[in-house]
Amino acid sequence: MIFFSRDWLLDDTPANRRQAVWGRRYRLWLSLRSNPLAMAGLAVIAVMLLLALFAPC
Repeated sequence: MIFFSRDWLLDDTPANRRQAVWGRRYRLWLSLRSNPLAMAGLAVIAVMLLLALFAPC
């Protein structure tokens, strides 16, 4: 069994709890990725985090 294959994540009947949790996360990522405005917001948040990390104290 391949741990992170697309078929494993999108299986209708997960074999265990871990597979169900990762499947939900993967479906959430797919829906987020298909929304351009959500991806723009994610990019803005990532840039702000990077700026905060590397800002002088």
